[in-house]
Amino acid sequence: MTDIKTKDGVKIDNLNKEIKGAIPIIAKVYDKYGFELAITSGHEGFKGDGVHMESSKHYYFDAIDLRIWGIREAGCMDIICTTLRFELGEGFDVVEEDDHIHIEKR
Repeated sequence: MTDIKTKDGVKIDNLNKEIKGAIPIIAKVYDKYGFELAITSGHEGFKGDGVHMESSKHYYFDAIDLRIWGIREAGCMDIICTTLRFELGEGFDVVEEDDHIHIEKR
């Protein structure tokens, strides 16, 4: 399995167990398609700091964002997001954003 990298300053140790438990599954999907997993946002900042939407699950330790460098260019966004939805199941939302993939616990 590929190494799980984080962007400088990103906190994932304090995530809730369900979202933390999803990370190895996400890593397997990235590895399957030949991409390096990097988590670009976990739980950093405080509600109302302007980093995330006011209602963001990042503030409740229930969301992460994933780097997509090269994924869109390779034409793999749809297949990776679809595979993540399948592998993570109905307990998670996988949202394709312009510059990252957002995953949160429902």
